[in-house]
Amino acid sequence: MGRSNGCEASRKRADAAKRAEKYNKDGNSQLKQNAAAQTLVCNICKQTFMCTQKKMLPLHQESKHPKNTFAECFPDAEAA
Repeated sequence: MGRSNGCEASRKRADAAKRAEKYNKDGNSQLKQNAAAQTLVCNICKQTFMCTQKKMLPLHQESKHPKNTFAECFPDAEAA
């Protein structure tokens, strides 16, 4: 005798609940770490950048604020 669809669906629901319980109990979300990594801020438009994206700063300054210097946009960051 084979399994019915209802039996298989309930088994999958139980497996998914076990998996969700296993991964959700620690609260290992990246959201807080990602928010903390947004350390570079443009002083003109207040757009945030991750600390690992220093190569994007000159591109942002050239495309969004061509009339301003790099130092005006990002006084805390050294020119990449």
